[in-house]
Amino acid sequence: MSTIKITQLPAFTSINANTQNTIFVGVDIPSAQTFQFTAKTLARGLYLNESLDVGGNPNILPNTIAQFALSGNSYIQTNLVNTNDGGTADIVVTANSGSGGTDSAYFIDVGFANKNVQPGLEFNNLGTALYPLDGYLYVQGGSVGVPSTANGGNLIIGATTTNTQIKFIAGGYNSGNIIATITADGLKMINNRQIFFTDGTSQNSAPANIAYSIASFAQANTASNNITILQGVNTTQNTWIASNAAFSQAAFTQANTANSNVIVVQGANDTQNTWIASNAAFSQAAFTQANTASANTIVTQGIDNTQNTNIQSAWNTANTALQNTSSITVNNSIVVPGNLVVSNTITVSGNVNIQAQVQSSANNPALRISGAVNYSSATPLNSGYMIQVTGYANTVSRIVNDAFGANTYAAYIGRSSRGNATFQTATQNNDVILRIAGNGYANSFSQFGQSRIDIVAEENFTDTTKGTRIDFWNTPTGSNIITKIATFNANSVIFTGAVLPQKGFIWNPNTYPGAQTAITLDFANNSVLRTQTTTGLTVSFTNYTVGKVVDMWITNTAGTNQTFTHGCSALNSTTNSTTYNIPGTSTIYAKYISFGTDLANTYVAITHA
Repeated sequence: MSTIKITQLPAFTSINANTQNTIFVGVDIPSAQTFQFTAKTLARGLYLNESLDVGGNPNILPNTIAQFALSGNSYIQTNLVNTNDGGTADIVVTANSGSGGTDSAYFIDVGFANKNVQPGLEFNNLGTALYPLDGYLYVQGGSVGVPSTANGGNLIIGATTTNTQIKFIAGGYNSGNIIATITADGLKMINNRQIFFTDGTSQNSAPANIAYSIASFAQANTASNNITILQGVNTTQNTWIASNAAFSQAAFTQANTANSNVIVVQGANDTQNTWIASNAAFSQAAFTQANTASANTIVTQGIDNTQNTNIQSAWNTANTALQNTSSITVNNSIVVPGNLVVSNTITVSGNVNIQAQVQSSANNPALRISGAVNYSSATPLNSGYMIQVTGYANTVSRIVNDAFGANTYAAYIGRSSRGNATFQTATQNNDVILRIAGNGYANSFSQFGQSRIDIVAEENFTDTTKGTRIDFWNTPTGSNIITKIATFNANSVIFTGAVLPQKGFIWNPNTYPGAQTAITLDFANNSVLRTQTTTGLTVSFTNYTVGKVVDMWITNTAGTNQTFTHGCSALNSTTNSTTYNIPGTSTIYAKYISFGTDLANTYVAITHA
């Protein structure tokens, strides 16, 4: 029998990664048996028969499988990470095995997708709805195990305490980023957000969208009286119009009699303009133009065009364009969904919102400004024109942007991304971000101009990599082919043509004070060097730069010869030696040329008069 005590055994501070290789000695008290068992057996026995309790906090909840407790000044957390960039990390709760809970059915899943996840190829049943770095919460369920009158697989999100709400945020995490809330009385849009529909229209949360009731309309209408419809900017002004009922164009036509006009007082916004009388040339577009957000609009509508004598603010109902032959003053915002044609002055103290669209087939700009009344502008050659400005004949056309005040300046900024206006994606290498072009006329204007300056992406854009360059283009004399002449980036300038400086080049000289014994020539940053020596000079190199030439002026102020060690090999020097003796009180000129990225491709020429 061993005489070694347990306390005399060496200390073992860790368990083998394969827990099957660590053996304990144990005693089973009920059977009075002594036995051996592995760390794996111990671990399985503990976690199969006991709940996991991390942190030592009292476990007071019933049926608890695991509890985690820690005191933290700010927060505590559990973290689940998938270290494969193409995978996801998921926390999944499944139905019990009797109802068929599996990896692909009858579960709820909350997770996060890593940066290289391929939509449609991941293993969490979300398909192409999932993008890299998306977070998600969803249910994969069904009707198994629920009454025949119920539908399983629902996702329930709620706040069950009285007077609570569910908040939806997007684009940030502060109160200003709350877009909607759900309370016990319904859905509410917050912070002036709108609801957008598939047809491109939207509904602001402030005014109510009240439809017209045929019964209410008929009740107000008599055969001998005019018809008056009062529609305010909110529900409190709708004194008699029934809500949630349809008022069709046919009903409007039926209510309109041959001997009476129809007066419509219409407020709120253009989403309420769902009908127009069919027996007159007054379109919904024209009605929308007459409508503003803050004031009601009165429309006098007759039974034919001859009775359409006026619309508030002198709107012309025979045309969808807003037309006026005299000056117009609008004390609030004006919204124009079509063309805005003004033959005199228009003064707006609020905002001007022109909702026109560029039609590529027509090659029409969204906004055209002419210097003279009825002055025609040249038709754009291609689509995509947003603003076209035409000056007076024989007069320089100027666009002036004034800025006043300290640290204030005028800016013209071009923004460009891939994707679209709703979902932008990163700018890619060689994408043109901004172009400034000059376009002359022969028999026509060219599409892209004969001289231009392009600001171009030098790499794929990320949050930390946004390299750019500026390209200059010109058309040579006798040609119509535009050619790149120069490129400027953050580190260098590349000229693809000849550089003809009329006054030559001026380099920034680097003069070493006093006598030197050793200097380091920096090819990337040095151009002209001047130095003195009294006891000899040695040159070394850094930042080899292909094609760089550096000139060095060296004066020996001593009365005796001094050794100049130029740093290049004997083969790569005009001296056919690694050194050169500078005579006393003499000056030499050393010209260095870097042809590569190492000493073997560096050359020196030494001149001594």
